[in-house]
Amino acid sequence: MKKDFHAMADRILIDTNILLYAYDRAEPVKQPKALAVLDRLVTWRIGVLTPQVLAEFFVNATRKLYPRFKEKVHF
Repeated sequence: MKKDFHAMADRILIDTNILLYAYDRAEPVKQPKALAVLDRLVTWRIGVLTPQVLAEFFVNATRKLYPRFKEKVHF
């Protein structure tokens, strides 16, 4: 008997890479897949984000994906 994946999963930790691929328009193949994964996790209410994942996403999104966001601090 085939079990529904949703019935088997209590919570799923969302990996930083899924967030980055969902955000990165330079990844035309991976971006829609990542968005579909996130959409499903939200719809099923089983996706979990941790502060560490959010911090990793911020660092990678602002420093690697979009380095132009770096601000110069003038004193």
